Amino acid sequence: MTEKELRALTKHEMLELLLKQEVEIEKLAAEKAEIIKLQDEDAQTREKTCVITEASLVMTEVMSAAQNAAEIYLANVRSDEAERRGISERIERHNKEAVSMSKRLQAEMQSVFDWHLGRLIAAKTELAEMIKRVETP
Repeated sequence: MTEKELRALTKHEMLELLLKQEVEIEKLAAEKAEIIKLQDEDAQTREKTCVITEASLVMTEVMSAAQNAAEIYLANVRSDEAERRGISERIERHNKEAVSMSKRLQAEMQSVFDWHLGRLIAAKTELAEMIKRVETP
């Protein structure tokens, strides 16, 4: 509205115009307050989203570290198991060798014992014959 049109208005028309403008101002103020409220809520939502995203990244790092630790642990367990299996196999092989050697030594000792026993029996028999010859004139 131009200045000339404003001057031509009656007091009643001016009051109506002022009331319309006041209603419009209140409506705009309410919209502004709603927009500010929505902006605050949006800012809070973004802030919460950032916090959740950061927490998610930290959890991802933690889970990744836990996965790496679990893989290292399993590798060590498998390695230890293989090492224990190898040691166990070597012990079993040494035990078999020891049993075999023990049997061989036992057989050799039995042979030596039998030879000495035979010599002792022969010596006893010879001694008995010598005693008989000495005792019988």
